[in-house]
Amino acid sequence: GVIVPSSLPVDCTDGYYFNDGHAVPRCDPISDAGADFCSDLCNPCVYQCDTAGQVTPNPTDCNTYYVCLAGGLVLEQQCPGNAPFFDFNTGECTADDTLCYNYCDTCVPHCTEQNEKVPDPLDCHNFYVCNPPNIASFICPHTEIFSRVTLECEADADCIIDC
Repeated sequence: GVIVPSSLPVDCTDGYYFNDGHAVPRCDPISDAGADFCSDLCNPCVYQCDTAGQVTPNPTDCNTYYVCLAGGLVLEQQCPGNAPFFDFNTGECTADDTLCYNYCDTCVPHCTEQNEKVPDPLDCHNFYVCNPPNIASFICPHTEIFSRVTLECEADADCIIDC
C-alpha cells in the first residue's frame, strides 16, 4: 500500500509520545524515548531543505518539487507531462495522481512560535496571535489592514486575501 500523511491528529495518552520510527507508527511510552524525541512545531507550508542534493516536495503544488543546492539555495523543478505528479515517498515524478498530496492548506493559519502574529487568510482586517497549541483571533481597529510586512495593523497596508 501507499502511505499518505493524515490530516487527522493522533492523540497519545499522558506518558506516551507518537513514534513514527516504526513500520506502523504508534504511541510509545516516554520512558523508552531518546533524549531527542521532541521536536519543534513545523509549518507545513514551509519546505525543508537541509542537505545539498536533497529532493523535497513543494507543499502547495504537487506538480513541482525542489532540489536543494549548496548554500541554502533551491531549484524548483516541474514534473514532465507524462509523469506530472511528485511522489513524496520516492522523490520522483509519477503518473499516479493518488500520490499527489498538497499538505499545505493556505486557507488554514499555521502557528509555530510563541507570540507569533499570523495573517487571517480569509480577511485582511484580521490576524492571529499564536500561543501553541492555541491561537487567538484579533481584528484590526477601525478599517486598518493587517500588514504581512510589518505584522502590524496599518491604514495603508495592502489587503491580501488567500482564500
